Amino acid sequence: MIRMRSFKGGYGISDDYIALHNFLVDSGNPEFSYARLDWMITHRPYLQEENLCKIGIWEDEGKIVAADLFDTTLDNIFPVVLSGYENLYHEMIDYAQANMGLPDNTVLKIFINKDNICLKKCVESMGFYQLSEKDKLARYDLNNIPEYTLPDGFTIVSLKEEREYEKYAKCLFKGFNHEKQGETFIFGTEMLEEQRMELEREMVNLDLKLNVKAPDGSYVAHCGMWYDLKSEFAVIEPVATIPEFRKMGIGKVVVLEGLRRVKAMGARYAYVGSGQQFYYAIGLEPYTEGYFWSKKYEHCSK
Repeated sequence: MIRMRSFKGGYGISDDYIALHNFLVDSGNPEFSYARLDWMITHRPYLQEENLCKIGIWEDEGKIVAADLFDTTLDNIFPVVLSGYENLYHEMIDYAQANMGLPDNTVLKIFINKDNICLKKCVESMGFYQLSEKDKLARYDLNNIPEYTLPDGFTIVSLKEEREYEKYAKCLFKGFNHEKQGETFIFGTEMLEEQRMELEREMVNLDLKLNVKAPDGSYVAHCGMWYDLKSEFAVIEPVATIPEFRKMGIGKVVVLEGLRRVKAMGARYAYVGSGQQFYYAIGLEPYTEGYFWSKKYEHCSK
């Protein structure tokens, strides 16, 4: 018998998080992957922790077979089901309408892959319409990794080799242009503890968190790779190069090194949720895309 319940757990690793992680590995869904869940649930600055209890879970004899998930905020809903349980879609959208979405604008957005005809028909029958907003996914076939070299004086080090969390945080801060936006980099005890919680745990392989180290010892590019040994695919996230070291090829090289490592561990493919030319130039190819569907509705939850 199929039963529905809510997610039990908060920020960080819980029994329900592990169960959802394993469900997403089983689903083979690369759009809302096990890595996307992991990133969300361990990044407190972005996570609406109080809303985790609104994740809907459907179980068949105690095994998770479907879930209404969201990506940090309740307005972007990703319904994921195991094959053979597509009949749950209508109930899942009903649940999302009653319990998810943002109360201030009463708009609910459902992500649907362009090839998921079953879910499209379901939401159309319930009054949803397709938006222009979409997500793209690119894929790399790990049979075709080329040779690569870094400029003289640069090396690649993992966070397992060097747990230099301040250098790592500063690289991401600059690499995502926060400095150019007028923000100030501050690294203190609280940030250090948050990074240790995010990175020093069972679900993270620090051998796959790679930094390009410049001759002066600073980290100037980063590629994070996620890989569960039970999955056929790895996930690339995040990738950043600080502005003054762009156009040198080091961003490409650190991604290729990450791809080499997950291939050696057994992955067949790697995905990235992006349509940026940077990834296509490395060798990833457009794989699929999906759109958000929306509907004005009366928000029921309090």
